[in-house]
Amino acid sequence: MSWASPLNYYRRDSRIVNACVIDRAKEKHCGVILMGGHFTSLDIAGIVATEKRDIYISYQPHKSAMMDTLINTGRLRWAKGIVSTKDVRAMINILKSGGILWIAPDQDLGLKGGRFSDFFGIKAASSNSVFRIAKMTNSAVIPTDFYAGKTLREVTLRYHAALPLLDESDFLERYHRFLESSIKHKPDQYLWAHRRFKTRPEGEMDFYQGEFDHVPG
Repeated sequence: MSWASPLNYYRRDSRIVNACVIDRAKEKHCGVILMGGHFTSLDIAGIVATEKRDIYISYQPHKSAMMDTLINTGRLRWAKGIVSTKDVRAMINILKSGGILWIAPDQDLGLKGGRFSDFFGIKAASSNSVFRIAKMTNSAVIPTDFYAGKTLREVTLRYHAALPLLDESDFLERYHRFLESSIKHKPDQYLWAHRRFKTRPEGEMDFYQGEFDHVPG
């Protein structure tokens, strides 16, 4: 389990591609947001990313306080700090002080403060919080993907060119096209169990009524 294993167990056989993207972003912006998705190697990618950089990790609070404590205690071994996705003020303060924040906004949290955006050709409830926080703090948003190799000890972490902050719709479209490309590379490593299409437009039936018959391939 990555929450308890020695950090070097994962770092020694993993690699980072395009690390210079962060350095270039730091020259022009106050803070940096590393924006990725929920893949099976999420925590291991965090261990790899923080070997030479201080990175704050955002997280969606778990319903179980015990699970929250277990997960966060494990992550604090390698993260600079942990911040709830509900604590917008804390995220803003981190970025305004020049920090790096890791966030994965690919979960269906309803439409409060968000909108529907196409994901694999299907309307998905999507949060606009990353766009708004980035604009507010003059932060760069760097798409980040990662994959496990033959074992979870061999993770490849890649940083991509920062997304332009033109408007909310364009930003979400670009993020989803990036995420789709990442998933197609390793579809078996994406956490579809998070039910990305739970919230439906008015009049549409429950997407998961037939279990996972409709999950995109």
